[in-house]
Amino acid sequence: METAALCIGYAILTLMAMIILLFAFALGWFAIHEARGIISSRKWRKRKLEQMKYETARDCAYYLNRWELPTDTTIFVACNYFDRKVKELKNKQ
Repeated sequence: METAALCIGYAILTLMAMIILLFAFALGWFAIHEARGIISSRKWRKRKLEQMKYETARDCAYYLNRWELPTDTTIFVACNYFDRKVKELKNKQ
């Protein structure tokens, strides 16, 4: 009788230990995949921001070439000119 009780007790303890290990494994797996998702989304946002900066600079250069500013124009004057032109274009729309 005592042997049967010990076997049942150890079986229950083993089952509980396996459940705890399974829960720890699932929690670790979930944490790793969430961290990967956060890291990849940060990389995506950073890449998107770099792309936006590149496109903005390219558009700025395109418009500055199109408007044929004088050769001695400083970058500050050109940027102000660019901002004014963009605002004018937005107001027209």
